[in-house]
Amino acid sequence: MVSGGNAYSLPYAKTIVNAPASANGFNIEDETVPFYQLVLHGYADIAGKPFNQADDQFSRANILKAIETGTNVYYRWTAKLPPELSSSEGRLFYANHYADWFDEAVKAFEEVNEVLRPVRHLTIDKHERLAEGVYRTVYEDGTAIIVNYNDKPVTMKDITVEAESYWIGGT
Repeated sequence: MVSGGNAYSLPYAKTIVNAPASANGFNIEDETVPFYQLVLHGYADIAGKPFNQADDQFSRANILKAIETGTNVYYRWTAKLPPELSSSEGRLFYANHYADWFDEAVKAFEEVNEVLRPVRHLTIDKHERLAEGVYRTVYEDGTAIIVNYNDKPVTMKDITVEAESYWIGGT
């Protein structure tokens, strides 16, 4: 297992955590492309930033991002309560006491695993933005997953994707 997964470590890694999942935020970017996941999915298990330390603490958004990019659920936990950690450790491990996150983590893992288990070993052939807040990921076997981040259902052709949900089918 490696954290970040720089190129020199990839041949030796079966699992990569803290993989980049978004753009660097430069103003010249119009859209975030999950390039890292497009290249490595099917060759290694990938997880982004820990859900409990994500910039967006809305767990639904983190679940949808994992499903869109084919990445695993990942939490960073400690057994000690935050006041029991030294001040230097405490800065690194905010929001990490396992008891505070366990139930949420189990639900997130179960949902993401149910969706991604059939495509875990497959490469990603295509990722595209279909509309504002709607993305499609297509795997090598033709499985397509459409994710809708919007707070309203979206219908395209004959497919309706409910609000903050996803649709699984073929290309």
